[in-house]
Amino acid sequence: MPNEQAQPAPAHPTVLCLDDEPGILRSLVRAFRTEPVRMLTTSDIAEALAILRREPVRLILTDYRMPAMSGVQFLEQARVIAPDAFRILLTGYADLGAVSNAINQGHIYKVIYKPWNDDDLKLAVRTTLEHYARNLENAALQETLAAQHAELQRLARQLEAQLSE
Repeated sequence: MPNEQAQPAPAHPTVLCLDDEPGILRSLVRAFRTEPVRMLTTSDIAEALAILRREPVRLILTDYRMPAMSGVQFLEQARVIAPDAFRILLTGYADLGAVSNAINQGHIYKVIYKPWNDDDLKLAVRTTLEHYARNLENAALQETLAAQHAELQRLARQLEAQLSE
């Protein structure tokens, strides 16, 4: 059994790519080779879920149509494992109603249509990762604010007690 100890966060944000077509995965790796991201790719849903359990994935890119289950079904499972990871759906499917339902079911942040423009895809990934980073900063600030608020309440109670003496 592999060692399940927490791994240190990688220097670059981790992006998980799931697609049943190896050519698509190669295209994604090629498009992002000069970007400051760590790309993990797989065509196997079980492996993708295992990666999510052991890696600090910030963004998931997945195909809409795959043989074992849809990308939306995968993203629903992924959301349970990695709720903070952003989700982008890649699709060549043109039915807007189905894509709209997919967005709601899988809590999908963006949809990118195949074939994509590499520059547009890289921009979408960059802005998504920036959004993720802002969410982390906001969470840290909220924790600090809550701690400061609790300390102020403690001091106010202490002051009230001193005044009543």
